[in-house]
Amino acid sequence: MKWRRAAVACSLLLMGLAAVTLPVRVAGNSMEPTYHDGDLLLTLPAWGSIKQGEVVVFTPPAGSKVAHARQSDLMKRVVGLPGQVRRENSQPAVEVSSGGGETKSTPATHTESWGFDYTQTVGLPARHYFLLGDNPESSIDSRQFGAVPQNRIHRRVVGRIWSSGAAPTAAVVLQSHGQSGD
Repeated sequence: MKWRRAAVACSLLLMGLAAVTLPVRVAGNSMEPTYHDGDLLLTLPAWGSIKQGEVVVFTPPAGSKVAHARQSDLMKRVVGLPGQVRRENSQPAVEVSSGGGETKSTPATHTESWGFDYTQTVGLPARHYFLLGDNPESSIDSRQFGAVPQNRIHRRVVGRIWSSGAAPTAAVVLQSHGQSGD
């Protein structure tokens, strides 16, 4: 009897996990060296608070050029939280100010110079996030379309199911596994 209850409990747990998890396939090289073109990732809904450093899946802000050009969601790293001020430049770091006079520098994952001069100061409104690709030279991110509202962030990446080892392409969208990228 105990083993049947355990089997039923395990089955229910697995069905529950299957209902909320979603595998997604990476298309592009904007998140290299962390994730590569063709990698299959496991995601969960973006319920609860979103933390700095998490990788999330989101729909670009409405009205942005990238929203019109892309039909799929994007995947980027959260580098700025609501209420923070971001300042970027051509150095491989992003400064974060909490607004209370405290500033810290967050190193970019990509350690080389970004290869272009760029300075922007962004005050993030409530429930808005600043998102960057780990490979900024080929990433379309908050530097182009601004802060992303929380209601456009759908999923968070929790792990890699499979690494393709395939050569990266120029696309920077993330496609749901099994759906076309048209």
